[in-house]
Amino acid sequence: MKGFTLAVGVAILWPGASMGEADSGTHTLTCGPERTIGQAIKTLKAGDTLLVNGTCNENLVIGEEFHGITLDGQGRAAINGDSNANAISVTGNGITIRGFVITGGAPQAIAVTDGGTAVIDGNTIQFAARNGITVFRGSSANIVNNTIQNNGLAGVAIQSTSTSPRGEAIVACA
Repeated sequence: MKGFTLAVGVAILWPGASMGEADSGTHTLTCGPERTIGQAIKTLKAGDTLLVNGTCNENLVIGEEFHGITLDGQGRAAINGDSNANAISVTGNGITIRGFVITGGAPQAIAVTDGGTAVIDGNTIQFAARNGITVFRGSSANIVNNTIQNNGLAGVAIQSTSTSPRGEAIVACA
């Protein structure tokens, strides 16, 4: 009887453990011509993290339909925006962007707009036509631990009633 109980216990516990790993909400992407962050985020749900590798040549739009997702470049991935749009535009809520080298974009490298909320943490943001990061039109962002350099106008611009969640601009640049 003792052996039977043990076998049942393993049968009950094992599926739960593997389901937990499958439902972890962590996904990976290696960017390439046919694999972009823009395509990958369409499969994410609130609470998910996308671990990104490689160089992503795209202008990324994280629209208002996205909530509570994290894009993590792990200190190794790059997003290269062209001069046709912001490198990254955020109108979604609770978006975290961390660990990327973000280059280019026009007019901004990262724009958090139209009520969007974001955490921008641990990135190198450079060579945008105007501003490295702009937060405007009723949006908020926590901007911490970033290196913001070589942008056409300003490193960070906060405009049009935009704030941090506590009602103050939180900007910390390395």
